[in-house]
Amino acid sequence: MTRQELEAWLCGDGTPVPTPAEIAAVLGVTHESIADTSLLRVAHRLAGVRFTIAVLRDVFTDDGAVRRWLRAPREEFDGLSATDLLWAGQARAVEELAMREWHRPASTALDSAPWAHVAARV
Repeated sequence: MTRQELEAWLCGDGTPVPTPAEIAAVLGVTHESIADTSLLRVAHRLAGVRFTIAVLRDVFTDDGAVRRWLRAPREEFDGLSATDLLWAGQARAVEELAMREWHRPASTALDSAPWAHVAARV
């Protein structure tokens, strides 16, 4: 499925747009910390974050798993997390990472998730 097809399916007409408070909750930060940042100030970034959250909510069973995925360090980004990339204005890179996660077979998505070792230690 292409990005456009997935976006139409997960974010099409009639799909509620997450509020900044909902986005903050998924990211695991306070609403105040994102209320006046470049992350939400630019419309295309907000659309990218909305799409990313929709994709990850389709992959994972709860927002806690989405949050762990967003916070996990990524080797391909020199140890930065998806959240770090969002703060740096690189929403497109996070969208692509989420798309790869969505396309991964369900049986391997949780087993090989980069944050799986964190959950095992808790």
